Amino acid sequence: MEPPEAFNLGLVPNLRYFQYTRYSGTMHPFDSYHDQTPSIIFQLFNVTKPMEHLNIIHIEFDLHERFADDLFLHKTVTDARWALLDSILADGLRVPYLSYFGIDLTVTGMNLPYFRKEALARTTNEHLTSSLPCVSAKETISFNPTIIFY
Repeated sequence: MEPPEAFNLGLVPNLRYFQYTRYSGTMHPFDSYHDQTPSIIFQLFNVTKPMEHLNIIHIEFDLHERFADDLFLHKTVTDARWALLDSILADGLRVPYLSYFGIDLTVTGMNLPYFRKEALARTTNEHLTSSLPCVSAKETISFNPTIIFY
């Protein structure tokens, strides 16, 4: 579900900390091909006035899945809208005092003997880092992508 088109976080001028959690479970499995997380996050931060109080952004994927393969997260982590968000967060105009940007991705419940968790964690981390090059290079922002598979 997406927020209303006219809503963005610029309507909350005193916001200091922002956390967005994307949850999945057996009743609502994660579908990388239709995941709207990058689009929603971009829309929320596409503000016209600077968010001068915001300094921490934390995005969390808490995914509980029964079945997955090596392409399980591919479409979400390679979505071009992460790069659009990168330009917004790193330009210093809309979120001038951002000091921390973290993405935590936790996947539990995958008990497939042939599933290569380490390879997927490595490529997911690489995709997220390459999609957010300005944020990860900016010295005033601590960029922390954390990927854990159980």
